[in-house]
Amino acid sequence: MKYYKEPAKVAKDLSAGDPAAFFMNAVTIPEFRDVSRLRACPPQKSTFFYPKIGTGLLIFPVGRTTRVPG
Repeated sequence: MKYYKEPAKVAKDLSAGDPAAFFMNAVTIPEFRDVSRLRACPPQKSTFFYPKIGTGLLIFPVGRTTRVPG
C-alpha cells in the first residue's frame, strides 16, 4: 500500500500498472479536534504530519527563540 500527497505521482503509478487509487479529503482541524476531545483515535493514515511530532522534536529541537518555517 502506498500513500501520496501529490496526485501527479499517483497518476504516474497508475499509468505504470497500479490497479487503483483512492483520493480522500484532508481531515480538517475541527474534525481532528472533535475526535481528540472524544479521546478516540482517527483512522490509520487519516492524518499526515511531517515531520512526525516526536521525530521532529528529536531531530529538530525547538528552543524558545526558534522559528519554525511555514
